[in-house]
Amino acid sequence: MTTTIDGLARRLGELRAAELAVFEALGSWALDAASAPEDRVAFAACAHRAAWRAEQLAARAPVLSAIPPDAAVVLAGDDLGRAVAALPAVPTAERMNAARSIGGLLDAAYAAALAGVAPTDAPSRRLFHRLAHDITLTD
Repeated sequence: MTTTIDGLARRLGELRAAELAVFEALGSWALDAASAPEDRVAFAACAHRAAWRAEQLAARAPVLSAIPPDAAVVLAGDDLGRAVAALPAVPTAERMNAARSIGGLLDAAYAAALAGVAPTDAPSRRLFHRLAHDITLTD
């Protein structure tokens, strides 16, 4: 359970870093003429949603002198962080599968974040629920 404000700030930063990396990778794939046109449209839509989720996470990030919001925006060393870091190297033929896989990892990350938030932190609970729902809608 994320019982401290520092822990929440770090988790929000990790998730925001992942969403920004997804936005960057899928946005570049959407512009790559080597991808099929229907895939490029899907990548653009998913990149847009990732940017929106990153913006939502930034708005919820607590302002702490010990951990400035931008200093907390680093990829975690978990499965999601490693998978997101590998996105730029994904071959063109495997991009759609990689995007689906990242969607599943993000869904699991938001479910875990929701489960880890204190019952008294209603704003964070609403945020993680909304972001998990957004992943489901774009899947």
